[in-house]
Amino acid sequence: MLQRTTTYSAEETIALGERIGRNLRPGDVLAFSGELGSGKTTMIRGVVRAALGDDPVASPTFVFWHRYRKEPPLHHLDLYRVESEHELEELGFEEALTPDAVVLVEWPERAPELLPEDRLAVTIEGIGALPRSITLHAGGPRSERLLGCLEAAC
Repeated sequence: MLQRTTTYSAEETIALGERIGRNLRPGDVLAFSGELGSGKTTMIRGVVRAALGDDPVASPTFVFWHRYRKEPPLHHLDLYRVESEHELEELGFEEALTPDAVVLVEWPERAPELLPEDRLAVTIEGIGALPRSITLHAGGPRSERLLGCLEAAC
């Protein structure tokens, strides 16, 4: 299942993230790809805002892993500085991927073999003042439900 959309401002990108965030369930995994400055963290800001009711998001590039809440766990991982899957294992990456957690991953191409196939892949194209072309691809039934929620109330 695939959906494409365009956003024309950071606010619209955040709003799309909020629409996704309102429908998250434990076990959902979202993988955000795009160039530096494309809006991955901006969109995640909307996801987290909808899930938590506030916006504590900061790019975890230097931290690797932000835990935003404990029940159900909401994890935000940024793999930009990771150089190997072995390094991810040492950092405890697999600990984030528990069935009771919602996991948001930036730079998933750094760990393609470690992420579940059933994930919502979000690819953002465009940087600077350009509009963002956003492709959402569901990799299985769980992520198909989440993507379907964007078109109809769940």
